Amino acid sequence: MELTPVDTDGRLRISGPCTVATAPGSTDLARYLLRNTAHNRITIDLSGLTHLDTVGAIWLRRLSALAAESGRALQLGDVPEPLADFAATIRLASVSGPPADPQLEPGLLDRLGERAYEDVKAVMSFLYLASDLTWASVSALVDRKGVRPGTFVEQAIRVGAD
Repeated sequence: MELTPVDTDGRLRISGPCTVATAPGSTDLARYLLRNTAHNRITIDLSGLTHLDTVGAIWLRRLSALAAESGRALQLGDVPEPLADFAATIRLASVSGPPADPQLEPGLLDRLGERAYEDVKAVMSFLYLASDLTWASVSALVDRKGVRPGTFVEQAIRVGAD
């Protein structure tokens, strides 16, 4: 992308592709040119643009902030005809913004569903623990290696089983 100042009428001409590959590297040059111009009102001439992508469109919109840093007013010119539809779409999307999410109050069924879900989670957690303890107890009866004789009976007596 090429930035060319036209000091006679306060224009800054941008030509070539304005894309993700070219726009970030041109920021410092644009800041320098906007800061060192003799005009307070600058028009950006976009007639020489050959390619434009989303990053390039955002970069072009950001030029207004760069000009404001230097105390200048900036106006973007029209993009070439082949890029006009894309630029209009970007401009429309930035003006309207995303729609706001509606804030809905939870109804009776929502609250009941949440409560039922929490209860089912608690029951499932208890059943998992009970099955794990049962499995450990039954497997200890079958596989008695490493278990001292009489341990199961001692545990049963302590629990209160007769």
